[in-house]
Amino acid sequence: MDYEFTPEQNKVISGIVVSAKVASGCIAITAVWKIVNTLKDAKMTGLVVPVFMFVLVGWLWKAAAAFDRVVKTEGADQENLVVAFEELRKIFKGLRAAQIVLMVILGLAIIVALAVAGGTLGAMMHH
Repeated sequence: MDYEFTPEQNKVISGIVVSAKVASGCIAITAVWKIVNTLKDAKMTGLVVPVFMFVLVGWLWKAAAAFDRVVKTEGADQENLVVAFEELRKIFKGLRAAQIVLMVILGLAIIVALAVAGGTLGAMMHH
């Protein structure tokens, strides 16, 4: 027996679709802006973040499409909902991985800054 959402529940899910599409559009515009600035400054390492942003946009768009299928089709609400949740899970895993990478980079930057500051202070003390 397949479960179907009520019209009121479908309205809530439709709101998620609209919000996800608007958010993915905003993220894509920001990513394009970052790419243009990166290419203008000729700093190719700056492409990492916008590429990651486009990956997030893809996952978010797929989640929105699956939520949209929940509303517009009959007989596969649960299956489509699981697909949407899987795409959302990818987003959260990607953000978690990015956060870990950024924390490691920040930690290394602090260690280097302290080493440089300590070396500079030590050199000043020996003079």
